[in-house]
Amino acid sequence: MTVLRVLRRRMLRALAPVAVVAAALTACGGGTSQIEKFKPTRLVVLGDEASALVDDGAHNANKYSVQGYNSNGPRDCTVLPTVTQSVASYYGFDFAECNAGGAAVTAFNRAKPGAKVADASTGLAAQMAVGSLGVGDLVTVFFGTNDIVEVYEAYASGALSRDGALAEVQARGAAAADQINLLLATGAKALVFLAPQMGVSPYARAKVATDGGAVQTLNDLTYQFNGYLRTRIDAKRFDARNFGLIITDDVVAAVAKNPSSYTSYLISPYNVTDAVCATAVPNCTTATADLVSGGTYNTYLWASDRWLGYPGHSLLTNQAISRLANLPL
Repeated sequence: MTVLRVLRRRMLRALAPVAVVAAALTACGGGTSQIEKFKPTRLVVLGDEASALVDDGAHNANKYSVQGYNSNGPRDCTVLPTVTQSVASYYGFDFAECNAGGAAVTAFNRAKPGAKVADASTGLAAQMAVGSLGVGDLVTVFFGTNDIVEVYEAYASGALSRDGALAEVQARGAAAADQINLLLATGAKALVFLAPQMGVSPYARAKVATDGGAVQTLNDLTYQFNGYLRTRIDAKRFDARNFGLIITDDVVAAVAKNPSSYTSYLISPYNVTDAVCATAVPNCTTATADLVSGGTYNTYLWASDRWLGYPGHSLLTNQAISRLANLPL
């Protein structure tokens, strides 16, 4: 046996009691403290159509995806849930908008159709201001699609140069991060979703007819928006104890590139390039008349030209629940 091996064994024997003592101290709260899982008392949802629930007047909300039917036939807002609905279900929370049974409301949906990060009436700051946030709250934040599309349209019309468009989405991503910093400073915990990769959306593919560089430009705009959002959250003050990050763009890009690897979510024949809804969201259902010819809700990644269908939401749900289950939060 070499001298090095002898020394290594002696060191391990010497360190073993230290490890046991440290573990005991951790379990008992001495010296260091065992991380206790965060158990929110309510859920607050901020964002755009990706999270929005539209009450139909009977608390059987429509969402900007594909609506499902229950086994008895009627449309049911709890069927084919969005990712934020699934997060609510994970904690046993109920939204007022999807609550035909009249359960106590413990999930609050402030997401607004058409919302952009800095919009004065529907943006992130405006949604945060609706009611106080603080310790005990879990907040989901899912913005970006409307911002990226608006900036791209300004570029395509000539109102912005390419550099100007990139600078604009950088500013919007940074503005989102600034608001998330304020949100986390209240003591609330957050689940932050990056924007989907818009370069692989049906919207991008449709734009190629008039702009051959649309896919690359939308990829670049998404990358810049998300990059500024994720890097401007204050890492000196906030970490995995405060928020979880869902890398939505990578998830969407991966399934679009290789759909056969995601058969738990998207079934063959896969379609990752077109929208399944012939009827405009949020009124699209799984009924044949609402879908494109031959389309089914679970074979298409996208519900509309820019909003994900059920397979996309299921993929994000897998990411979100994993973060909530495994991060300290």
